[in-house]
Amino acid sequence: MRAWKTNQHVQNLKSKCINAAIEFAYYCIALTNIFILVIIFKFMNTQPDLSYLPVLVHEIRHDDLEARVWRRGSAEKGYTYTAAFQRYYREGNETKTSGSFGKQDLLVLGLMATRAFEWISFQSEQPKL
Repeated sequence: MRAWKTNQHVQNLKSKCINAAIEFAYYCIALTNIFILVIIFKFMNTQPDLSYLPVLVHEIRHDDLEARVWRRGSAEKGYTYTAAFQRYYREGNETKTSGSFGKQDLLVLGLMATRAFEWISFQSEQPKL
């Protein structure tokens, strides 16, 4: 009976060693993959493509109304412009923004939209360098 317990003990140790070796191999593979990615980004000098991120290019303000013109894209692929409008208001000591407008804001908002449209149109007509 003692020999059986020893044999089972040896089998448990073998199993633990094999599991530890497999786990170590997984860690080595993961570290190798990370190392390869670091080499690719560092030595190939590749930059991630950030052209999909919007860039604020123009602001139009009138009292508590604001129009912002955003640009996406690149010079090679072409640019896309969008406009966003917001209204500032105070609540206590905090300044907050809202995307809803009252009757008194609509005429000014329309004029700001016209100015944003003209600005975007002028950018599109500029010659590409």
